[in-house]
Amino acid sequence: MINQMYLERTKNKNIIREFSEYATGRGKEIGYENVFDYSLGNPSVPAPKSFTNAVINMYKKEDPMKIHGYSPTLGLPEVREIIADSLKRRFSISYMADHIFPVSGAAGAIAHAVRAVTKPGDTVLTFAPFFPEYVPYIEDAGVNLSIVPASLPDFQINFDALEGVGSNLVAWLYSPETVINYPVAQGQDNFYYLNHLADGTENGNGCLFIDWKNAPDFSDENTVIYGHHMQSGKMFASLVNYADQSYFEE
Repeated sequence: MINQMYLERTKNKNIIREFSEYATGRGKEIGYENVFDYSLGNPSVPAPKSFTNAVINMYKKEDPMKIHGYSPTLGLPEVREIIADSLKRRFSISYMADHIFPVSGAAGAIAHAVRAVTKPGDTVLTFAPFFPEYVPYIEDAGVNLSIVPASLPDFQINFDALEGVGSNLVAWLYSPETVINYPVAQGQDNFYYLNHLADGTENGNGCLFIDWKNAPDFSDENTVIYGHHMQSGKMFASLVNYADQSYFEE
């Protein structure tokens, strides 16, 4: 017996794959050098020569059994250390190797992330356009997917549509080159969103929120936004770094 939901999925074409096939066809017609295909995320420039030389050197000198063998379930410890050090250096977040879970590609990363932070019955909010594989990964986790339609003229966040999805959302706070990229809600008091997500799901991480006395359209002279100082470095944990003048100037 074949799972009918899975069977239905096989009938739906992946728009990204369709774009890729179209790009391949156009390349045959007008020359591949005249087609800029960003559909699948394939490389558009060659790898640095130093990388190529390092790979060749590895194949020449390393044990073939080591190169082609399986890595540990959680990834190579030395690779996780390097990734954690890079994140700490670039974003001033206290990442450790234990925080890093390497996967092969975005698809695996999304599937694991959804299962790790949700439970059946939760709702995941995403903005169109989005990676089509979100749908099966989220549905297979027993989670609901709520899609905010795109703002077609500029492809920026469609705040009018976002308000329809979450009536208590008043803004989105984004700070470049930091982890701050979160929805901002407003409750009837200053306690509810300390342990609830923007969609109302109970969660100890809470959600950024403005003071219940502030105007939701930010028309007050000052608007207070609350958020947790997370030990993981998320939410507002990085704000303390601004006490360092060099960090502020960067």
